[in-house]
Amino acid sequence: MITQLDIFQKDPLKIPNSVSTPNGANAVADVQNFVDLYEKEILIDGLGIELYDLLVTEYADLDNASQPIKDLVNGKEYTANSLTVKWEGLKNYSFLPYYIYWKYIQEKQDVFTTLGVERPEGVNSAHASSVYRATDKYNEFLRKYQGVDQAPRVIHTSYGYGVDYQVSTSTIRSLYQYLNDNKADYPTFRFTMHYPLNSHGI
Repeated sequence: MITQLDIFQKDPLKIPNSVSTPNGANAVADVQNFVDLYEKEILIDGLGIELYDLLVTEYADLDNASQPIKDLVNGKEYTANSLTVKWEGLKNYSFLPYYIYWKYIQEKQDVFTTLGVERPEGVNSAHASSVYRATDKYNEFLRKYQGVDQAPRVIHTSYGYGVDYQVSTSTIRSLYQYLNDNKADYPTFRFTMHYPLNSHGI
């Protein structure tokens, strides 16, 4: 719906064979299937069913959509807590393609054959782990999706333990920050947090 295939045809989210070429290897339909499946999944996680359904309905005629939906898609600069901040929207390099890319790496590093699950090996090449690339892209998704330090943290100093309620003051807002900053415009939103990952998958 929103994520365009050309974003996967160049770095930093390049997927091999995602460009249709005559008589060449072609993963275009495969990548499109991932876009269709996982864009919907993560938008429902971030918006909730009701707001997602409204987005789908109004996106079909975005020029005539309500202003909150236009801002959600295209981005918006505004003031929050006396700070000028920016939500960059759902287009281009939002959290959407990073999540889709991460899912693609997770699914495609191994293939299911009639002999079971196997890992393809290239000719004249050495296998390298995809863990670091996948983790990097996932954590970039997370930063754009929910930001960092969005929940109170237990802190420890030489004076003892305490709770830090100060959330991120980043001027570039994540989806979570944007929706919270503009609750009056999105009263039905329901947000599902995701957990950060490290290179060990935890």
